[in-house]
Amino acid sequence: MPPRRPLFGDEWKLGPEPLADHELVPLIEVESKTDLSSARLTRAVQVVTVEHLAWSGLAIWAVITRFLELGTVPLAPYEARHALFEYDLANGTNWASAAGYHPASAGWVHLVEAGLFAAGGASDLAARLIFVLAGLSMIAVAFLMRPYLGRAGAIAAASLITASPTFTYFSRASAMAIVTAALALAVIESVLVFARRPSFLRAIFLGGFSGLLCATGSTGLATGGILLAALALLGLYQLSVTDRAYLNLQIWLERYARAIVAAIVAGGLSWLVPQIGLSSLAEITKSTVKVWNGFGASEYLAGLQYYAPAVLLYEFLLTLTAIAGLIAIVCLRAWSRLALFSLMWLILAFAYFLGNQQLESERLVVMLLPLVIIGALGIDYLHHTGAWPYARAVLIALGAATVCVQVEANFIYAAPTANETPWARHANLYWRDGATTIEARGYMCEIRRRFPEEGGTVFNPGTWQPSLRWYLRYFRPTSSAKIADLVINPNPPASADQDSDFESPFTIDLEESWDPALGTLTLARAIRFVFAAAPWAPLRNNTIAILVRPPSDLAPTLIVPPPPY
Repeated sequence: MPPRRPLFGDEWKLGPEPLADHELVPLIEVESKTDLSSARLTRAVQVVTVEHLAWSGLAIWAVITRFLELGTVPLAPYEARHALFEYDLANGTNWASAAGYHPASAGWVHLVEAGLFAAGGASDLAARLIFVLAGLSMIAVAFLMRPYLGRAGAIAAASLITASPTFTYFSRASAMAIVTAALALAVIESVLVFARRPSFLRAIFLGGFSGLLCATGSTGLATGGILLAALALLGLYQLSVTDRAYLNLQIWLERYARAIVAAIVAGGLSWLVPQIGLSSLAEITKSTVKVWNGFGASEYLAGLQYYAPAVLLYEFLLTLTAIAGLIAIVCLRAWSRLALFSLMWLILAFAYFLGNQQLESERLVVMLLPLVIIGALGIDYLHHTGAWPYARAVLIALGAATVCVQVEANFIYAAPTANETPWARHANLYWRDGATTIEARGYMCEIRRRFPEEGGTVFNPGTWQPSLRWYLRYFRPTSSAKIADLVINPNPPASADQDSDFESPFTIDLEESWDPALGTLTLARAIRFVFAAAPWAPLRNNTIAILVRPPSDLAPTLIVPPPPY
């Protein structure tokens, strides 16, 4: 038998050479088997993207900043007015009118809050619950606006609302303006959806949201009128630049006239019905007419000085992004229907609220909302360009500073502390109309715990401050100090003789307020306020004294006669 030649790599091979000490294995067993366990455990259920992480982070941070320590901050005077009226609805009392408050609007909000009081009891947390949910709903509506703002723009809008110190502050307070802003955003989203896919049901939702918006009060009614005017201006612009515009409009109206009528009817009912039960038609008409009164050229300067400090010191991120959005819309022609509508909305909103005599800090929420939309459109435009990596670095730096201010304004210095030294005071821009001190609520809660569950009686010779009436709501007013368990002294003297029937009086710094005037603000003072919340104007204190009559807890002595012999 000739010797076997060695095989080289380029020669043909018929198969594996048989080995003497190994058995041949069938080819079907040589093939590798799939590890079914590994395949099942490594199967991709959901691919996590940057967008998913962004929305998840925003949702978590929004819930934390809206609910954390919600009931630890005392109710401010304007919050206490709302809470007293809702407490009256739930318990049949009349404490709100004693504090000089009887609303002619926003009845449906008060009714919902009164239902919460009746179901779970009255408390500071329950008085703010509806408003917290309204603030969170704005982030959900921003998510629904992804087809119109863009995916990056929707994230930007939700981020600006979530991190905003102003939106956070009034979401954690009993402020009607946050409900107005949430409904305004819902109306805009409903209009966009209805314009793209008109239907009878969408028209009813649009009308319902619009009516509830107008029923939130003078701010909501004005905002509804502003949105309608901006929509009308946008429609006129579309008619002027579109071919066969009138023919298209006629065809559209013939198709969807019934839906428009349904929206108008739903809006009228949702506006009037919630108010008729709590207010008369005369009061509703009077409050409606009052919305459009009180404008003057001098009022614009006063309004600018009133709202500018919060825009500059709290909302610098939102302001800069809105400027970027305006540049993108006007100069770079990043036009869209939503962009033009938001631009008209911005002009009309600032023209109305700056020129109105009724200046309220919470109205800034409604004024900032069109800036949020414009800023989101600007960020979405930048996200599609090569300049985004540089813009992202700037936005991250400004966002970090805004979050620091957000935490400072809403958690560290959300309420005044009466025992601060005069040279180390701190302040919040939204204490203009007064904020209840932490110590005042503590004193009044301590007084409440010393009396039985049904409370007691109180005598107040002056006008009731809303926060004082709220925290002493379990004490019934009486006409004489001699029979009262508590006696309120609204102007306590520096020293007075103590009545033997009462304990030592509680002297309380009830409220603290200040006037953050723009004219006295300098760059150094602005930096100190942003990073240390140091006020640049003097703080004012409202001090009262409460005399407490010791409750009689001793049972009468029972004399038991001796048994007869």
